Amino acid sequence: MRKQVRDKEQLLRKIEKYILAAPEGSLKFQQKNGKIYYYHQNKNIKTNRWEKTYIKKNQMNLAKSLAQKGYFLDVRSVLKEQLHLLHNFIGKYDEKGIDQIYSELPEERKILIEPVSVGLKEKMDAWNSEIYEPYLAFPDNMIYETEQGEMVRSKSELIIANVLYQYRNDIEYKYERPLELKTKDGNSIIVHPDFTIINKHTGRIYYYEHAGRMDEPKYASEFVKKMNMYLNNDILQGRDLIVTYETYSMPLDISCVKKFVQSILG
Repeated sequence: MRKQVRDKEQLLRKIEKYILAAPEGSLKFQQKNGKIYYYHQNKNIKTNRWEKTYIKKNQMNLAKSLAQKGYFLDVRSVLKEQLHLLHNFIGKYDEKGIDQIYSELPEERKILIEPVSVGLKEKMDAWNSEIYEPYLAFPDNMIYETEQGEMVRSKSELIIANVLYQYRNDIEYKYERPLELKTKDGNSIIVHPDFTIINKHTGRIYYYEHAGRMDEPKYASEFVKKMNMYLNNDILQGRDLIVTYETYSMPLDISCVKKFVQSILG
């Protein structure tokens, strides 16, 4: 809901800017003999009466501006009402209420309970205390050291890791952290996403995969298979999963990495 508020406020600012710069008055039209005639309606300050001026064919940009302005005035009215309702609801809604029940329990009880929801502190504590075996496939490839201090397998992964590290006040990441997925036949399989990211403000987990050799048919086929497995486990690209691509002639674009990271920060 807070994201909705941000998006609607951004849209409202855009609309307000357009209305402010738009021509005075409004658009009127009439239909005569199958033709449409557009008019620019303004209020005469001296007579306090509405006056209409015919808009010629070579003035259609004026008609479009007035039509867009009228549309935006209606949208603005609805947006303001929606924002009013959202702000009221957010002010009254206790989103931490359920999480707080578990957080405030003594440790002796916590160890006996499987909570329906946990708070940010518990999520970050679990993340920070987690220990897992490193992925040992192709250890000779681990030759690039990131700013965070771990070794990764490619220059592109080095770039991605260092971009993620730039946002360390808001996110943390782990390299090749194991993730259990289900195959179509119901069996379990362990995969190792290139990066697993946690938002330090929400506790939400994201996965990042970089496809670095998409011009190699076998690699591309295996990568598509992996993407389908994520999808079958309800890990959706654009929502839970960040994916970037690369070929020999089209290297990784660092600006795309930054845009993806900024998107998960809202």
